Amino acid sequence: MPFFSRKRPGQGKGEQDGQPRECQHASLAPRWDSAPDMGKRDKVSTYRCASCGAEFEATEGEALIAGQEARPRGLLGGDERQ
Repeated sequence: MPFFSRKRPGQGKGEQDGQPRECQHASLAPRWDSAPDMGKRDKVSTYRCASCGAEFEATEGEALIAGQEARPRGLLGGDERQ
């Protein structure tokens, strides 16, 4: 139906208030240099973001993943351990 496929003014892909949104790199996929290394976390060569396609070195990708894992805890107001 054409009614549902129309975009409202200011509703572009990835835009809000006319400004493009910055990718959070929340879905990083590991990549390995060789097939025998696949599945081994210490052998990851790069990470690729499924949202924007950006590629990161192994250390940078691991830092982004650690930041994403810590983010929900930070939103809850600190450490949940009691």
